[in-house]
Amino acid sequence: MPLHLGYACIWESERSRTWSGTPFHLLQALKEQADTSVYDIDCTLSSHQSFFHKLRGLRYHHGTLISRYRFMPSYLKAVSRQCTRSLRAISSPQLNAIVQIGDIAALPDIPVYTYQDLSVHYILQYLQQRGKPLPMFTPYNERDLMIRWEYQQRYYEHCAGIFTMSHWLRNYLIEHSIASAEKIHTVHAGTNVPITLVKNEPSVQHIKSSSATKTILFVGREFERKGGDVVVEAFTKVLREYPGKVRLVIAGPKTWEACGTGKSVIPDGIEFLGDTDYSTLRRYFAEADVFCMPSRFEAFGIVFAEALANGVPCIGRNAYAMPEIIRHGDNGYLLDEHAEGTEAIKTLAAFILTILEDENMQKKVRLQSKETAAYFSWNRVSSQMVNTLCREV
Repeated sequence: MPLHLGYACIWESERSRTWSGTPFHLLQALKEQADTSVYDIDCTLSSHQSFFHKLRGLRYHHGTLISRYRFMPSYLKAVSRQCTRSLRAISSPQLNAIVQIGDIAALPDIPVYTYQDLSVHYILQYLQQRGKPLPMFTPYNERDLMIRWEYQQRYYEHCAGIFTMSHWLRNYLIEHSIASAEKIHTVHAGTNVPITLVKNEPSVQHIKSSSATKTILFVGREFERKGGDVVVEAFTKVLREYPGKVRLVIAGPKTWEACGTGKSVIPDGIEFLGDTDYSTLRRYFAEADVFCMPSRFEAFGIVFAEALANGVPCIGRNAYAMPEIIRHGDNGYLLDEHAEGTEAIKTLAAFILTILEDENMQKKVRLQSKETAAYFSWNRVSSQMVNTLCREV
């Protein structure tokens, strides 16, 4: 029996850049599934509506004016109403289910499934237990988070199912009695940066630069949260071992000043790309010997899967979902979750040097790249989602 599936998302002006491309690529993959018709339910507010909610949510945070509108009840209700209007506007048979990116609307009469990498409950608990906000959510106080969590809690209760990006999130929701195990399905995620192919053989994707220079790659717009400061300091130690024969490529932040390293000029050996596009990243993944991003907070970390699918060993942290992608000592290394300062710099430099000198690991990761690319693909994710929906609706 054909599956008639609604797909609800709040899109950026350029759809392919929404959530780093995740909703866009998942939608395309779902459309390619056999016996599945997908109906696009656009939940994006008009520019005037968005401006109104952004204005209402303005607040000074450390001297900078920011808007917390995405967590405000008025905005959440407006998005829910937009979802209902868009649903009414589509001409389709009765939908069997709706997949929503995030918690958009609890709709009556249609089974609703959400796809998420993080719960507001964790953000709130982090603040309450540690007395400081989770990186990425520093503008929100406890009251903001309580209101947002109450909204999400009601949404979870209504949902027919929850698709999670990680076992880490699934286990968290179960351990805190937020949802039952039967209701939660871990599907992981696909890669958004195109995988480099050589003669159509994914197992030999890794293209080395023609020069003998070793390449360490870091990708992350939020430089400090992603551990970029530790990477830069560790690189200075690595450079002493490979003088003139190693480079650090940094992509993500718009300007070097935005990195906040305290260094007014870009140090020797560092190539700064800025906020670059997928085609450029694809080339540097092909040239990289090590991908290094010891993120302090990373709900999933698709970029690690992208690196491994391109045959590049990775370094992350032993936290959140990163251990689900990086196997310590096998396809990379995991920095201790709480390592900071001199300890983190010294350990990270040692990990980088080990990978640069470990030909067996490099070869193993390249040989595993075809399998990695197949698993971390949106086709595999969408197929798992559709199979689950067909069983349950």
